[in-house]
Amino acid sequence: MPAPRPALRPLCVPVPLSRRVWRCSSGSPEDEDFKAPIPTAQPRVGDALYPPASRAPEEYSFAFEPIDPMFDREDTVDAFNSLLGRQNGASFVVAVGPPSTGKSTILKRLKQENELARAMGKNVAPMILVDCRRIDVSTPEAFANAARSQLGGWYWQVRRWLGRLTPNLPWVSVDMSRKEEGLSRLFSDLEAFAAHLPPSFSRPSLVVDEINMLQVWAKNREDALRQFIAFCVAMSKQEGKINIIFSSSDTFVFYWLADFGLRREAHTVVTVDNLGEDETRQYLITYLLPRSSAPLARKEEIAARWNEVFAVTGGNMGEVN
Repeated sequence: MPAPRPALRPLCVPVPLSRRVWRCSSGSPEDEDFKAPIPTAQPRVGDALYPPASRAPEEYSFAFEPIDPMFDREDTVDAFNSLLGRQNGASFVVAVGPPSTGKSTILKRLKQENELARAMGKNVAPMILVDCRRIDVSTPEAFANAARSQLGGWYWQVRRWLGRLTPNLPWVSVDMSRKEEGLSRLFSDLEAFAAHLPPSFSRPSLVVDEINMLQVWAKNREDALRQFIAFCVAMSKQEGKINIIFSSSDTFVFYWLADFGLRREAHTVVTVDNLGEDETRQYLITYLLPRSSAPLARKEEIAARWNEVFAVTGGNMGEVN
């Protein structure tokens, strides 16, 4: 009589894997006190993420697990929150990384968390998020109008808060009817808004996703681009009033930003990288395949060849999808 067959082990033990999705560095001495906590947890994966060849195909199943679509980017969000939540001064962050690594998703998550905190009544200053791929930023005026349209919501919400907290506080006028004054009006409104927030509030943030799309200004509005970058440096690193985040998938973003006045010591770099080998395997087998409508046999074939998927995609989430 053949020996009894041992019970099947779990396909995957859902424990944190080694994080390889972000690195923080800074060239500014005043940033030396910030050391983002890089997790050191090592991979602890079960006996098999896909069945050995000796197992019958029908014994293999894909358990649907509720995994956050952010997948393995929570550490990156925490790194941003640490930078944006400083008590002494403001941060200027440039987020870079290959396309389809989740940079825009992370920025949207930060925006959502900000809105949720404000809805709960916390003393959190709002965040302006300008997605240059979805909003017309072809001219400085168009960019300024897009940003100021969000500033109007800031103004009335915080005015209600301040009226409740300090009824006699004089309030600066932010005239949202003036929409054609370009960057200078945006600068004055942002600065006035930040100056009148009480000390208990966090600093407001201006986020520009795909900053490289503003290069179009350099063709005939080079002065406006220099003016914008100078304002961002002054408000963040010099005066500590507003957090600034630029993001880009452009390899040469640092070169052209430097050409227009952004010195290396003025900003902190956060790199959002591709998934590592183990992360790619977990993303494919515990997130993508359970949600796929492909036949089970096809899922098993893909799972068994996950290492080939990683070799072809390099762990890029967009290409793995």
